[in-house]
Amino acid sequence: MNYNIILGMSGGIDSSITAYILKKKGYKIIGIFMLNWDESNYSYCTISKDLLDTQKICKFLKIKLHIVNFSFDYWNKIFFYFLNEYKFGNTPNSDILCNNKIKFDIFLEYGKYLGANFVSTGHYSKIKFLKNNYILCKSFDLNKDQTYFLYNLNKNQLKFIIFPLYRYNKSFIRKLSLNLGLYNSMKKDSIGICFIGTLDFKSFLKKYISVCYGPVFNIYNNQIDIHDGIMFYTYGQKKKIINDNNSFVLQYIFNKNLFKNILNVASKNFKFFYCIIKNINFINNYIYYNIICDAKIRHSYVNDKCILKSLSNNTFIVKFLDFKDCLTLGQSIVFYKNSLCLGGGIIISVENKFIF
Repeated sequence: MNYNIILGMSGGIDSSITAYILKKKGYKIIGIFMLNWDESNYSYCTISKDLLDTQKICKFLKIKLHIVNFSFDYWNKIFFYFLNEYKFGNTPNSDILCNNKIKFDIFLEYGKYLGANFVSTGHYSKIKFLKNNYILCKSFDLNKDQTYFLYNLNKNQLKFIIFPLYRYNKSFIRKLSLNLGLYNSMKKDSIGICFIGTLDFKSFLKKYISVCYGPVFNIYNNQIDIHDGIMFYTYGQKKKIINDNNSFVLQYIFNKNLFKNILNVASKNFKFFYCIIKNINFINNYIYYNIICDAKIRHSYVNDKCILKSLSNNTFIVKFLDFKDCLTLGQSIVFYKNSLCLGGGIIISVENKFIF
């Protein structure tokens, strides 16, 4: 094969093994390290260490490496959105937005500009060509499957993407890297928000968002505590409250009043039976108006049966067949039919009730 592939490399095991697999298949590979965050004033960012790891891996695999600075685009298209969502009390997912706006938009166009036939990354997801259409499916390793983070892609993007890790599980990938003697074989998987690194999440947000303390009320409308910033809390989150005996009582957040700066908590967690989503993207452009399907409310969450119904203006209602917890405004919900990823949208409203 003589295809040119632009490969996004991060210094981690997955992208390194992706490079090895593609090279073994005969592809001509150019590695790209994306500088998506300016770390000049932030010592907690790990970009320099990741770049060093990438350079060593590319030298070991004899792959040419380019460093491309996308930090301006990341700041304007990802970070501003991230901050604004938190200001409005929502909980955004920056990884989903990065895949949509950077890795498979700007990076994809950059690859085409360089004359590449395809772009590739170390994502655990499967792309199939079926009935003249490109579709996104779950990977073999369901624990590592990353279709949740890729639901905003479309078929025109999928036809230029190769995900070679879809057929493997992570334990095999790590063993392979050890057998090959890769420099980063024991490197841990990256978790959390990329631009925060090891810094405490609250400390990071306080650099950009003014914190306003406010009251915490129970279900009887009595103030029982003071919160340290409403943006730091999500629906269903546990909060320890000191009672009259100076002992801790566990409470659950069931409401956030952004305009009054009030948190409402209860001693019992609540359950959701439906939510409303917007900005829904169906990968194959087919609009699903009234279907029963599976839903994921976060990457590591198991699938739940739901009924997806269209309302108007790309707004849908999701009714769960069983009560669910921990739905969070601003997060994404992604839909599946067996292994096929249909698409997803962003939660803008929830309906909850207490289960005693």
